[in-house]
Amino acid sequence: MILPLLLSMLMHPFHVSLAEGEWNPQSGRFEIAIRLEPRDFQLALSKHAGKRIDLETTDRDQLQAAIMAYVKAKFTAVDGQDRPAQWHWVGMENETKYVWVYLELQPDAASRELRISHRMLHEIASTQVNTLLLMGANEKQTLRFTKADPNQTLRRDGPQAKWEMVVPQLPADN
Repeated sequence: MILPLLLSMLMHPFHVSLAEGEWNPQSGRFEIAIRLEPRDFQLALSKHAGKRIDLETTDRDQLQAAIMAYVKAKFTAVDGQDRPAQWHWVGMENETKYVWVYLELQPDAASRELRISHRMLHEIASTQVNTLLLMGANEKQTLRFTKADPNQTLRRDGPQAKWEMVVPQLPADN
């Protein structure tokens, strides 16, 4: 009975990415580490670039440019005035099981709202789920992005205030 269950799990793998982010008030940037499955990420990069991108053999500068172009297209953030936040490259690690991409996201200093759209790998797997874990001094917030719902919003009361997830209000029962 357990063998069919295990086989079905192998035939229908989970498609998930995990990003960890932390607000750095000194730099005014979110420091973000994104963990991706190498095969899916390489396929997505190649599809986006219109040519084969190999995480092992592509020239380092070309690989960085391909990753940044992909991230800017698929993981976006704009403030309440539709000003895009700026991405800054930090680096990457290609491990056997995962690829880690390290970036910083810099919203406008005066922004009080940040609308995030995280659509990485949605073009590869319709069941892709992207999770962004925002860590603060004493709390964590988890933002979940799916193909059907790729958007989340963060707000803060002022430039020095902490960013908080906006939880959509459910309709009241009548």
